[in-house]
Amino acid sequence: MADIQEIYSILLSRRYQEQLFSSLPGGRKKEKGGRETLVDCPFCGKAEHFSYSSDKPLWKCWHCGEGGDWIKYLEKTRGYDFLTSLQELAGAAGVDLSPHIQANYQTYVRKADILEAAQKYFMDTLQDKDEANPVYAYLSQRGYTFDEIYDMELGAYLDRESLQAELQKQGYTAQEIQSSGLLTPGFGEDYQLTLLWRDQAGRAIGIAGRAILSDQELRARGLSKYKYSAGLQKDQGLVGFSSSRGSPQIVLLEGVLDALYLNYKGFRSVAVGGLSLSAAQIQALTAAGTKELLLAMDMDEAGQRATEKILSSLSSSGLRAYVVSWSKEHKDPDELIRRRGAQAFQEALDKAERASKWLARRIVSKHDLTTDRGLDRALEESLEAYQAIEDKIDQRAFMDSLKVSTGLSEEDLAVRLQEASERASSRKSQAVLQNYLREIQQKAAQGDIAGAELELSKALREVRISRGVEAPDPYLLDDFLADIQTTPPALTSGYKRLDDTAGIPVGAITIIAGRPGQGKTTFQLNLLVNMIRAYPDRRFYFFSYEEAR
Repeated sequence: MADIQEIYSILLSRRYQEQLFSSLPGGRKKEKGGRETLVDCPFCGKAEHFSYSSDKPLWKCWHCGEGGDWIKYLEKTRGYDFLTSLQELAGAAGVDLSPHIQANYQTYVRKADILEAAQKYFMDTLQDKDEANPVYAYLSQRGYTFDEIYDMELGAYLDRESLQAELQKQGYTAQEIQSSGLLTPGFGEDYQLTLLWRDQAGRAIGIAGRAILSDQELRARGLSKYKYSAGLQKDQGLVGFSSSRGSPQIVLLEGVLDALYLNYKGFRSVAVGGLSLSAAQIQALTAAGTKELLLAMDMDEAGQRATEKILSSLSSSGLRAYVVSWSKEHKDPDELIRRRGAQAFQEALDKAERASKWLARRIVSKHDLTTDRGLDRALEESLEAYQAIEDKIDQRAFMDSLKVSTGLSEEDLAVRLQEASERASSRKSQAVLQNYLREIQQKAAQGDIAGAELELSKALREVRISRGVEAPDPYLLDDFLADIQTTPPALTSGYKRLDDTAGIPVGAITIIAGRPGQGKTTFQLNLLVNMIRAYPDRRFYFFSYEEAR
């Protein structure tokens, strides 16, 4: 079941806005890198004053003031009610609707709107180019140009009172302002550089505030570099995702400013704003058409640990992961590009290595191989990680990297690899049983013995599969008839009465049974002689565990 964020994300990746607004005359690209298109307004008729976004499900007429999201557009232009509009969009996206979507929609949209309005105010404050503005001075000192600041949609939060006055003038209540998280302690004081945190649909779900103090000042005051608006669920969005949506290759970064800056430089990038990647973020990337994820986390130890953790979360995602590395003298991509240019980062991307290859080397590097205990721990951790890799090519890359890193051969590793495989199989079987056990106990407690028996049967089947013991495919009547048509003729036994009713099939086992002393061995010896005479071009062998030579 999909919610409105997922529906919008899918449609944006398919450029649904071009279809939705295709009947409107005009089509000139606006500023912001061509992410806004200007057409004639269907409400007031003003030529090229109606704009719609390529990375958010939003539209606005700059003459008559009408605006909103795609649902509102369908309601106003086609006379649909909310549910009909939503069903239209869900049908275009090819998904089923979540049952609670209507109840959550108004709150979601209202909060997104107030956050967008606040960031627009912050951006206007920053883009005055006032050198006395501490945020503008900080960004200029870091080397950002005005065009970069504008395109990255950065803002300056300097005065709470003036912000509240502006939002109230736009019709937002004091309660809405408070609930939005815009008055989070520290905002506008310690944290003055702002950017929007958007969900997979490109709608604002919170504000990220960055301190413009030096690292030394931050440590002295006990402050973190970033602070996020109250109520923001960071794992529901990715910074830079709106600009990168639809790209089959996306660079994954740690720093949020890095992602905005790299997108400006032409690298399709997103940032997690931390050291992990959530299931919702992975789902958003997959739904938007991402195939390859190039992890370019910071080159310090924290960034490398984050890379390791993220690779674990991607193990069953279907995304092909690669790891990007560069000289440790440059901590992050932002610093690398500023000192050596965009081409240096492009070269690092071109040399990105398969994640499994990097992972083996990373695990080994954490241990001292000159000691027996260090080597054993490195092997134990490495072979456990190997068991979690499903792709055969990735497995081979991991093993090759492990052999190079440790100097051991595959024969050296064989016994420990088998032990690790058995442990992994046992853990998987235990997990399967635990999952089914609760369901079996519940059905048994309800008196549903047949249901409990069915769940037990499923559990046993899943355990066999987890141990690599899968049931054979069923042998159906069609299979039997096909085998009859393709089976070569049976061999003769040399006994006419027997050949009238049976033959010796090729490629199959024929069992001759009888009680002791009835002549089984004598019959088979005579059968051997008959078949040698009947088929002089074939070879026949007789093996016995009882008869003497």
